[in-house]
Amino acid sequence: MENITEIKDGSQAKSELWELAREGARKMIQTALFIEQQEFLEQYSHLQTEDGSRRFVCKPALTVTHPAGQVSDPPCDPMRTS
Repeated sequence: MENITEIKDGSQAKSELWELAREGARKMIQTALFIEQQEFLEQYSHLQTEDGSRRFVCKPALTVTHPAGQVSDPPCDPMRTS
């Protein structure tokens, strides 16, 4: 039983678990935003402006503030068509 460490104050362990949960939530939200963005762009990729440009394209990353922390959507390729 040499590998067992006694934890008298579990606050550090709780803090580390909370941070792990927050990071997991951030990654899930970031992935969901990216997928939603790509589906939207694909769904409306056929729409064009009067000059023939695509009506909807990716813009620089957006940062959303959530109770789990700030989440930034990953940048996307504005020329992606699939």
